Amino acid sequence: MLQPKERFIFYHFVRCYLKKNRPIGSKYLAKTLNFKFSPPLLRLYFRRLAKKGLILNSYDFKGRLPSDKGWKYYLFGFNLNPEIKLNYQNLEESIKKYLYFSRSALIVIEENRKSFLKGLNYLADGLAQKKESLVDALDLIEYLLSTFDLISEDIGIKIGKEIKISKTGELALGFVNQPKRSYLFLGPKRNYYHTLWSLLNEIKKRI
Repeated sequence: MLQPKERFIFYHFVRCYLKKNRPIGSKYLAKTLNFKFSPPLLRLYFRRLAKKGLILNSYDFKGRLPSDKGWKYYLFGFNLNPEIKLNYQNLEESIKKYLYFSRSALIVIEENRKSFLKGLNYLADGLAQKKESLVDALDLIEYLLSTFDLISEDIGIKIGKEIKISKTGELALGFVNQPKRSYLFLGPKRNYYHTLWSLLNEIKKRI
């Protein structure tokens, strides 16, 4: 889908966005890359990436940000290791690390469908700039708890508008869906998806 230079620029663009949590401009990215690419040249590549649907212009701040399609390409288009070291022998410890690192909410639904919510404070912090998204997140949690069987896949990550029942498109949902026990990770669309994907696959092996 992308040429080598486009892949290189897109990868570093997303990494900068994750680090800064704000739209990234050509001047900032050029400085981050030690001016291997000039700002005008980066703007040319930004236009190419936008035509391919991977990045968007920000209407609130100067700069650009990944699109939902861009996040998906970042997750499956690069062979990356988790951003934090996960202790797969101790899933509870790994989950706590991920919650702290990514600012997500965790819902565990047990055999009796009793729910446990963890990390709501992290979710609130992660969505602090978009108050309507926090309300959406809480509504979405309530809806998922009552209609969880609507998720047909056994494992996956849905980003933004892929979550059909989300009102704002500002959330990301990672899930492992098994008959007796399921895990849901709900958080801001800005997320460390490789870490989440590694954690979801490890959880699936255990349940």
